[in-house]
Amino acid sequence: MKTKQRLKYYFKSFKFFSSEYMKMNAVQSMENEYSQLLNVFLLLLFGNFIGLPSPPSSITLRILPLEINEMKYFHSKSARAGDALGDLFDAFNVEI
Repeated sequence: MKTKQRLKYYFKSFKFFSSEYMKMNAVQSMENEYSQLLNVFLLLLFGNFIGLPSPPSSITLRILPLEINEMKYFHSKSARAGDALGDLFDAFNVEI
C-alpha cells in the first residue's frame, strides 16, 4: 500500500512540475518573440539608415515619442553587438 501511495504522490508532483516547466518555457518563448518583433519594428521605423524602405514620415513621427525606451534599448544592443558578455547581461536585464 505504501508503494502505491508513493507512486501516486510522485506522479502528482511530476505532473505539477512538468506543467510549471511548460508554462515557464512558453513565457520565455513569448518574451523572445516580443524582442524579435520589437527589433523588426524598429528596423521598419529606422530602416532608411541602412537602405530599407521606410514608412511615411508622418506615421514615423507620430510613433516616435512612444518608442523612446525601445530606442535606448536598441541603441545599447547595437553598441555591443559583438560583446558576448553584454548579451548575457542583456538576457538577464542587468543595467550597468
